[in-house]
Amino acid sequence: MIRAVERVEDAVRALPSRQYIGWDQTDTATIELELNYRAQDREHAAIR
Repeated sequence: MIRAVERVEDAVRALPSRQYIGWDQTDTATIELELNYRAQDREHAAIR
């Protein structure tokens, strides 16, 4: 997960405009929490 975020950060920073949204550990934690919620929803609904 962290590597994916780092790749996205690198790709965005490479954009010509150099305009990007700052990303920090709080954002990563929020995404991980949302992914866990989605996984729980899938398990609850028996979606595999």
